Amino acid sequence: MKHLIAAILAATLSTGTAWAEDPLPIRIGAASAVDHAPVFIGVEKGIFAAHGLDADVVMYQSGVDMVNGLMNGAQEVNVMGSVPFLSGISRGFPLVLIGHLHGDPNRTDYSDNQSVIASAESGVKKADIAALAGKRIGLPRGTGAEGYLFGLLKSAGLSEKDVQLVNVQPAELVTALTQGDVDAISIWQPWAATALTKIEGTVEVVAGGLRGLL
Repeated sequence: MKHLIAAILAATLSTGTAWAEDPLPIRIGAASAVDHAPVFIGVEKGIFAAHGLDADVVMYQSGVDMVNGLMNGAQEVNVMGSVPFLSGISRGFPLVLIGHLHGDPNRTDYSDNQSVIASAESGVKKADIAALAGKRIGLPRGTGAEGYLFGLLKSAGLSEKDVQLVNVQPAELVTALTQGDVDAISIWQPWAATALTKIEGTVEVVAGGLRGLL
């Protein structure tokens, strides 16, 4: 799934050379995701500043929350996944694609950062996607984690109707899996690695993949 940088293009973004004399304040919506690291590095290393931008990162749990923040004027730009971006477009939100974070718009997917992790009690084994049938799967709805899961299910001859989706925010997924509220989770890094590290017996059912499926 292609990760995108989406924004409403404000009139102030067309000020051109004025940036060099008077840095343009810009708020960037981002989440705790490994592939959002370039945003934080850009701020820390002064890359935004070198291009005339006084950047401030506004943190969210997911792209769904970011779109809502963008529509409410909390920030001017988002770095986000394709699923919430396209969902916003389909609802008529005035979102504009600026560029592709991963630098290759021709790839069929960007699922490398996504994983499905199952609890020991679920009985789901590594690479056994079909075993997810009938399971409760926690994930933030409307995000790339959901699109990733749907692609996995399709590859195993299943659909979303064959599982029980439980809407859980990323920061709460480890607790949900620990407490047995869900049998498995579908999520991006670093949350997948956190679950594997903190919960004994968890199984990485699958990580990445899906070439040509999304």
